[in-house]
Parts: sequence; structure tokens; C-alpha cells
Amino acid sequence: MKDPIVVFIDDAGKNKYWDEEMCKLLNFNIDTHSKLPDVIIYDRAKDWVFLFEAFVTHGPIDETRLLQLYQMFEHINHKLIFVTAFATFNDFKRNADKLAFETEVWIAELPTHMIHYNGDKLLGPRNLDVTKATD
Repeated sequence: MKDPIVVFIDDAGKNKYWDEEMCKLLNFNIDTHSKLPDVIIYDRAKDWVFLFEAFVTHGPIDETRLLQLYQMFEHINHKLIFVTAFATFNDFKRNADKLAFETEVWIAELPTHMIHYNGDKLLGPRNLDVTKATD
């Protein structure tokens, strides 16, 4: 993300933060009793809204949860990105078969990479620069 703004954070029901000004700007109605995602981030540069679910709080974004989130944010005029966040790669591997297609995966152990579930929009050859390979 080039220009992220944290719009909402829910710490598993203990603490909640939301930016009221950004919620109004994005046409969000924050109902603290609804099943909001754990984190909402707006990327101003791309005009994308990232909806993060922490695996440890509610599990991965499966087909049922994806539908719930679509319905909850159907009035939003911004592109939605659905992300399940895992702490470890092993947590991801144990739950990979539950994830909905057209969602993303972020793993804290690999913070600079994401996994896209469904390759059709990303399918194509890659130009690899082997000079930038890391060890």
C-alpha cells in the first residue's frame, strides 16, 4: 500500500478504534455490534478498501464469510480487497482448503508477500530479475 489509512480496528471485542471522518468519507456505517472485519484499511493511492480478518479471531475468510462481507459493504463505491491474516505459515497450511477464492492471504512470517486465491487475474508470465534475488 502506498498511502494507507487505518479506518477501523477491532481487537477481538476488547478495544475498538475507528476514524469517524474516514468512515463518513467512505460511506461506512460502523455498527460495533455487527460482524465487522478485524481491520479496515483504505489505500488512498489506489482507492481500495482492504478488509482484514485475523485467523485467530474468527477463522479464515471462507465462502460464507466472503458473502457476509460483500453484503455488509455492498453500498461502498470503492474496490474491496478481502484478506485473511495468519501468524504463521503452518496456520495457513492447515486452513488453506477453507479459504474463499478471490481473497488474499497475508502471513506475518512472510510480511512482504501475499498469496492470491485464484490466478485468473494474475495469470501470465513473470519477468524475474535474478539480480534482486534474496538469500
